[in-house]
Amino acid sequence: MKNGAFMKEGLKNATHVKKCFGREYMWVKIAELRDDCIVGIVDNIPILEGSPRFGEEVTVLYDEVKDAL
Repeated sequence: MKNGAFMKEGLKNATHVKKCFGREYMWVKIAELRDDCIVGIVDNIPILEGSPRFGEEVTVLYDEVKDAL
């Protein structure tokens, strides 16, 4: 799928989505699929300063999803 092509219906079986936070791509474990965004927990250890921390709750807009597992 192309970037931005991931929508709520297509992510119902996904466990993780990938988002770019500044300069670093991070995997987010999906906790909830809302109508306007995904709520989840950062599931990898950041390398760059300023990236969200492992275990931090974040929101991801559907058009920000770069990949899904």
